[in-house]
Amino acid sequence: MFKVLIIGLKNGKNLGDVVISECTEFLVKKIAKELQISDLECKSIDMTEEDYSDISDYNLVIMAGGGIIKFKYQEFYRYIDKITSIADEAGVPVIFNAVGVEGFDQEDERCKILRRAINRACVRQITTRDDIQLLDQNYILNTDIRTEKVADSAVWTGDRYKIKKNRESNITGLGVVREGIFRSNGIDIGLEEQLQLWEGIIRELEEKGEDWRIFTTGWPSDMKFAINLMNYLGRQDEIKKRVIKEPETPEELIGILSEFKGVIAGRLHANIISYALKIPAIGLVWNEKCALWGETIGYPQRYFRHYDFDAVAMVEQYERALEEGYKEEEREAYKATTYESLREIIREFANQTKSGEI
Repeated sequence: MFKVLIIGLKNGKNLGDVVISECTEFLVKKIAKELQISDLECKSIDMTEEDYSDISDYNLVIMAGGGIIKFKYQEFYRYIDKITSIADEAGVPVIFNAVGVEGFDQEDERCKILRRAINRACVRQITTRDDIQLLDQNYILNTDIRTEKVADSAVWTGDRYKIKKNRESNITGLGVVREGIFRSNGIDIGLEEQLQLWEGIIRELEEKGEDWRIFTTGWPSDMKFAINLMNYLGRQDEIKKRVIKEPETPEELIGILSEFKGVIAGRLHANIISYALKIPAIGLVWNEKCALWGETIGYPQRYFRHYDFDAVAMVEQYERALEEGYKEEEREAYKATTYESLREIIREFANQTKSGEI
């Protein structure tokens, strides 16, 4: 029996994280089938549940992905420390799959805990969707750990959920984010500036005859901003028409996105899922990971940093994105990186399990 434990973010309000976990599980099962691993047993749990007592029962632990190599908020460093400590003691190999790497501070005790945790002997491979240099140059001390830059697992959204974009759509999706997200990330942009930016974007879209809807990826605080925006616009009577009810499942989120011809959004996974569904997207950068995503997929001009926020320029870039779409061959090659990386590591540890090495 080859037993794999997938640890992700399955129960939070940010449905993008749930999509990552479910896509990772999909990939593991797809790879096992291709490799003819008939005795696979795969279990998926939430990282924040803190019940890792049965890690020793598994042959491989896969950290599913998402922005978890960070320490300034959400305390993922604490969960990772506990997981790798248990796995290390039990001799169970751990890999980190397509994770986000956000920030480093050698003086911060939380960062020290995180770096120690990911350098334990049980950790065999860390792949990242974004800052490979930060990972290699600042975090990795154990030279036996393999690192690689790969695509976020959510680029497999279309395959996992069997949902395709509506090619007949004429609606633009506007993915708003919470009021304080910029200042939480050290950017001095507050509520008024955000409201003014979206007001300008909507004005530009309407002047060009574009229809639009506001959506969120599940965060209640994002929905609060959406309602504030409609009130700011003086269009309270259009809330039911213009603001899509927040999704409660990954399928609902993907279904919402699939009905747009294009997207302008602040949440990274609104952009990643759009990319997966071949829907052109423009991003608002409040965190370096958003800019890194744009650079990685070959469209940095579609991702606007705060000092470049300009409604006219953003809508113009949006129209160009609609015309250009994506370079399909490059998109497919990038998508394959996650699959190939996981396939190699699963084959390696499945063979070791079969031979009794694990």
